[in-house]
Amino acid sequence: MSDSTRLSLEQSIQNLNRNELNVECQQWALAHGFVQRCFTLNDDSNVIPYPFTIYPSSYPRNEYEKARQIQYGINRLVQRLASNMNIMDSVLENLIDCDPFLKRLRQIYDQIQQLPYQSIAETCIIRTDYMLQQMNTLPKRTQLRLIEINTIAIGLGAAAKLMYTWHKKFLTNVQSNLVSQLPENESQDLIIETLFESWKIYDNTKAIILFVIPEREFNIGDQMLIEQGLLSLYQHSSLLVKHIWQAYIMLESSRAIKCPSLRYHLAGMKCFQLALTKESFLEEIFQEKEQFIDDMKDITEEMFTIEQAMNDPVIQQRILDKPESFYLKQSREGGGNVYCGPLLKERLEQILIAKQSKRYFLMSRIYAPIQQSLIRSPTANGNIIEQQINSELGIFGSLISQNERILFERTGGYLLRSKPSMNIEGGIASGQGYIDSIYLI
Repeated sequence: MSDSTRLSLEQSIQNLNRNELNVECQQWALAHGFVQRCFTLNDDSNVIPYPFTIYPSSYPRNEYEKARQIQYGINRLVQRLASNMNIMDSVLENLIDCDPFLKRLRQIYDQIQQLPYQSIAETCIIRTDYMLQQMNTLPKRTQLRLIEINTIAIGLGAAAKLMYTWHKKFLTNVQSNLVSQLPENESQDLIIETLFESWKIYDNTKAIILFVIPEREFNIGDQMLIEQGLLSLYQHSSLLVKHIWQAYIMLESSRAIKCPSLRYHLAGMKCFQLALTKESFLEEIFQEKEQFIDDMKDITEEMFTIEQAMNDPVIQQRILDKPESFYLKQSREGGGNVYCGPLLKERLEQILIAKQSKRYFLMSRIYAPIQQSLIRSPTANGNIIEQQINSELGIFGSLISQNERILFERTGGYLLRSKPSMNIEGGIASGQGYIDSIYLI
């Protein structure tokens, strides 16, 4: 986008009547099911619009296209891990004894292998999350950096497509020449098609698709928009309850096609992201596919175990001098539990005292480009406010496999989540982020 176009857009937005725009946003969200359940009110049946940006955020075209292309390699990574338990165990073995959640999952897998029958197939919907690292060199101003690979926490695919339709509508009225720079978003289509293909592979016209959701689920709009599919959302705390584990075992023991299956679930653990920094691991996963190996190297940020950090005086000093330059992340999957700055130092001390260092790892912090935006959020009492934000881009992919054979594969669609630039966390569920979309520059 040229400076003159950006200035023209900003002027057009400043001239809008925000009260009228706010009413229009509310009506659009309610009419299209772009809503979440609100538990802060007395009645759990109340719904409110998702927090979202009024107009899309700019994103470098070359980095977006790179993320889309790399998703084929990410699909292969997840498939290779899920189909080869020896490779998976080579990474998980250091975590099993100190993480009861992972240990239970691994025990269930062994239990399922003793059954005289197998599931007909296994399904996985993947979302690979990236942030842009702000660079100080020209001509490369940003660099795509991998945040995490999700094989179970992949919600908001349908809401992401709706966000695209709102932004397209908004720009058509305000700055129509920018509409051509909005990439089509196939996120909802990918999820529905993958689940429908799973149903067809099951080959039983009486088969049903089952949604498994928590008792108090906020993300109802997104799920209702994917009526044809199964979106399994959960919290780790729920899986510590005995009857929930029993239900998990029952589902895994059935011939049903699970999305994700236990193996795909395990393949989404963050510890495998740390393993991507090792040449030997990349070669074992991708064998002679040099392009996939190069792609993984290109997007992987500096990472190290806590043990490596404690044995390296240089890294120790970096943590002491600038703890805000690192993230402390857990090795299992899922959002949250990211520490930075003074909280990182405090949490690191607790981890070392509790001898839980194998459950976490350190990653160099990503300083993403900051943009000005207009936000509509429940945290602002449903008003429209100006805010400086940065963003995290999620690219979708999917797989259906039978043992090591891929029956169906697809990539397509994205989810852009933005957050206040001063925040470390930016989850929609936690109320710290906003659903967004992109226009390419």
